[in-house]
Amino acid sequence: LTVARTIRRVTPSCQVRGVITQNTQVDSAVQSANEAFEHYRKESSSAVASFLNRVADELEDIKDIIVPVVIEESALPEARVEGELKRTTNQLRLFAKIAGDEGWLDKRFDEPTASLLVPIGPVAIFGASNFPLAFSTLGGDTASALAARCPVVYKLHPAHPKTTRLSEDVINKAIKAEKLPAGIFNVVEGDLDISHSLVGHPDIKAVGFTGSQGAGRSLLKTIQEREEPIPFYAEMSSVNPVFIFPQALVERGDQIAQGLSESVTLGVGQFCTNPGLVFVAGDNAVLNKFIGYLSESISKVAPHKMLTDGILQNYKTHLTRLEQIPALSREYSTASTAAEAGPAVFSVSFSDFMESPSVYQEEVFGPSTIVVRCNTVQDYLAATKVLEGQLTASFQAEGSDFDAASDVISSVSLRVGRIIWNGFPTGVLVNNAMQHGGPWPSSSDSRTTSVGARAISRWARPLCFQGFPPNLLPKELRE
Repeated sequence: LTVARTIRRVTPSCQVRGVITQNTQVDSAVQSANEAFEHYRKESSSAVASFLNRVADELEDIKDIIVPVVIEESALPEARVEGELKRTTNQLRLFAKIAGDEGWLDKRFDEPTASLLVPIGPVAIFGASNFPLAFSTLGGDTASALAARCPVVYKLHPAHPKTTRLSEDVINKAIKAEKLPAGIFNVVEGDLDISHSLVGHPDIKAVGFTGSQGAGRSLLKTIQEREEPIPFYAEMSSVNPVFIFPQALVERGDQIAQGLSESVTLGVGQFCTNPGLVFVAGDNAVLNKFIGYLSESISKVAPHKMLTDGILQNYKTHLTRLEQIPALSREYSTASTAAEAGPAVFSVSFSDFMESPSVYQEEVFGPSTIVVRCNTVQDYLAATKVLEGQLTASFQAEGSDFDAASDVISSVSLRVGRIIWNGFPTGVLVNNAMQHGGPWPSSSDSRTTSVGARAISRWARPLCFQGFPPNLLPKELRE
């Protein structure tokens, strides 16, 4: 039973603007995580690695059970779900290796001091709608937090509750097999009150979030009003600009258009790395030719069901908003149905874009993009000055484009977390060098990543020992 009530001047579970909200579900889950932390933070690196590897094994063992459930809840195709499951197990094993190697502890010695990174405490993780496996219950935030020896309180995403419960069974089975404290993983579910109670709980020491800018800002506000502020690692919205340079456009404009079309419509455009702004320079004939290629490619993509009805309705609302902007021209669209989303291509002149740049940088979560008609590549440089923080920027260029591209790259590097050369932003590799996060508002902390090896550092803090004899240092520093 979940009970939410509002009271005043008592020990708080969550305090927002002086009003104290207690939730017994959240209190119980966080208490369980806090008690488990006393034991889990002292576990050996090898024990943590063995645990994460077992979670990956257990997930693979129920592939035939969980894949159909993910398809049922998300409308994602089987091949996509199977690929995501593989990504999830690879991610778990990556963090198992990182935990076991201990390199992430960043051990430092400089007499009379020694230091290392230590787990920050119980953390709250929010699942994403568009990745039921890889960015949700057993996703990168959970895997990296557990690798750092931080217990997790996971907020179930309403788009895929059955998948979450199956994933919960997987991790609990691994916890039991590895003889670890049961409270290192906990699930809570409910409405916005639950979310705000969770991030406001005094025993939660950090939050990982993947979702919309509106939801992220709301949670951040609650966190800022806590008595003890905590880190909030949110990956939110981005339009991921693409810059196409003249020589590349001449040599392979049709291929670029095809690749862009595939990126825009991949997964019905339900990716935070969806390319929503495309800068192309040239005269009207050149621009119209490219837009023709792009429209032709996108016209071959049939409408498709989105993750939820709410996401579909939001996509339609955004298309209506775009169609009502006088400066914006609709170049192509396939009509959406009552149950499916159709792709769309819009265009705007560079001068109109520069007059109201924020209007064109509102993320549209779905298969659409805006082409910005530029006169010369010098317009690209000016455009980078008005870009909001983005997860990515992509460049399509060839030999004679390099000098001009280098200036744009230098400028855009101040506003993005990842730069792609002759590729497209969809598809985020899970490896040691990946950066998935950028300046605000694409994420809340541009110094961190939610994908790749460095994600583990979000859940740790430095601890220094001065003047200690070696035998009194933590075992990781003695070794």
